[in-house]
Amino acid sequence: MLALYEMPAGSARFEKYLSLLQGGKKGDLALPIGNYNPMAKPFILNYIKQLQALNIEKEIEFFIQSKQVNTPQEVAVVLNIADDLKGGWTNRFTTDHSSRFGTSALLKRNFCTPIVWTSEEPELASILKVTERAIRRYLFQWERGIPKTLQEQVDQELFAYGKSPSELSLPTEIQVFLDQEAKTESFHIIFPFFYGEEATASLEMTTLGIGQGFLYYLNQ
Repeated sequence: MLALYEMPAGSARFEKYLSLLQGGKKGDLALPIGNYNPMAKPFILNYIKQLQALNIEKEIEFFIQSKQVNTPQEVAVVLNIADDLKGGWTNRFTTDHSSRFGTSALLKRNFCTPIVWTSEEPELASILKVTERAIRRYLFQWERGIPKTLQEQVDQELFAYGKSPSELSLPTEIQVFLDQEAKTESFHIIFPFFYGEEATASLEMTTLGIGQGFLYYLNQ
């Protein structure tokens, strides 16, 4: 990706990005780089160089081997950089949601795409943790399929984080809400549940009065 971003921002860079993404076949997915912003500003070069200084590709490879991760098939783990700092078309919340639950095209092709964010300084331990969770999501989806209901998505995230429900200290209103809406597949209910009031309001969606959201407590 460094070579891509060394090109001047413009149509040639965008066409090169599409060629990498699609592999020369329109509409296909040859390389899972969908979270990259092809027109990212020059600062992205420094971010990539910081990752290279961490020897990130080798570190991820070694980490996966050390964890003895067993996957049903050979899986390509491709770290994605999402530009939530200066990228006009990257929304942190919707991109994060898609990376967790909107992954059917990736699963079909045996791709796993952990994400790092340009608003955060690259740090090896954090990236490896994100990678492990992304792989665990892949394993969950391979075995059970893409989760559709609220409860299925909660189960996936608990598995990804290696936690049991008893380990979470959920406020009563969130637990009651989950019990009541466990079978819903509505994005307008599921998104606020996971991301909370502030994120939901920022997208001009109806808030549900559940405060911080499930992910806040999962990350505690």
